[in-house]
Amino acid sequence: MFKVLGNQKGGATTMWLMLLPAFLMIGLFFGSMFMVKISHSSAEVAADAGSIAATKKLDEWILPKLPLPTQGPVTIPGSTDRLGNEKIQEMLSKVDQQLLANIADQILKQKEQEMVEAVRYYVQKNGGDVHGKIIYPVEGGRIEVQARVRYRPLIFQDFFQDTYIQGSGMGPKREFLKLLPKRVINF
Repeated sequence: MFKVLGNQKGGATTMWLMLLPAFLMIGLFFGSMFMVKISHSSAEVAADAGSIAATKKLDEWILPKLPLPTQGPVTIPGSTDRLGNEKIQEMLSKVDQQLLANIADQILKQKEQEMVEAVRYYVQKNGGDVHGKIIYPVEGGRIEVQARVRYRPLIFQDFFQDTYIQGSGMGPKREFLKLLPKRVINF
């Protein structure tokens, strides 16, 4: 009996077999962290698609309603050029931007549901969930969409049953959006 206890052969194999469940759990943990990163990336792709769709819809609604630009220099009857031509152009530009912002605000209020449907379609098409947010204006005239995807971990699925990973994306910059009041639309 003493020879069996003193025998060192097979100790490493026994230790490795005893630690195998711990190594497996560590591997599954890192796999779950990898799944979080993949889910976040997928949520950001869906949000980017939604924000581009929202900006495109806004362009489709607003651009046809814009007046055609005037040809040549702008002159105001009865005014003198004391302010300088650059100052007049700057004042007219501010008026045009405010007019454009008012048009955009009215259109967005009227067609909010249509924008929500377009954003929801593209978010779902790119792997997102049916719920999210549309926020505008953010970061100097952009539309932000926040989308989410369901988290599917490798272990403890019951514990993370109703867990979502959120991502956000912003569409192209539009100067007139800076002049709008901040709005959050939940969908």
